[in-house]
Amino acid sequence: MNDILFGNNNSKVITKLSKRYFKKNKVRNLAALLAIILTAFLFTSITSLAFNMASSIQLSLQMQKGSKADGTLGYMTEEQYEQLVNSDFVEQAGHRRMQNYQKLQKQQEAQKSMLKCWSL
Repeated sequence: MNDILFGNNNSKVITKLSKRYFKKNKVRNLAALLAIILTAFLFTSITSLAFNMASSIQLSLQMQKGSKADGTLGYMTEEQYEQLVNSDFVEQAGHRRMQNYQKLQKQQEAQKSMLKCWSL
């Protein structure tokens, strides 16, 4: 007595009926198996595509700002750059300057001084 509820053992009959059912409906079973395989492949492909697209977007955003650096500081003086390079929490540092940065600074200083003259 394997079955506690009803006290009968009909597992051999169920196995025999199941085998007949699967043999009789081979096409439907193959279609169901193919559908399961394709669904698993689809979910795997979409997940992989989403992760790759996210990392690609992140890389393109980093490249838009001009580098792949973790941080970007703008308009630093030479002394500030030296302090950054010599600090113990920075492993690598790079320096990028605009071509006419000195000229731009002088123009801004001249404009500030002109504004001071006009405000007197």
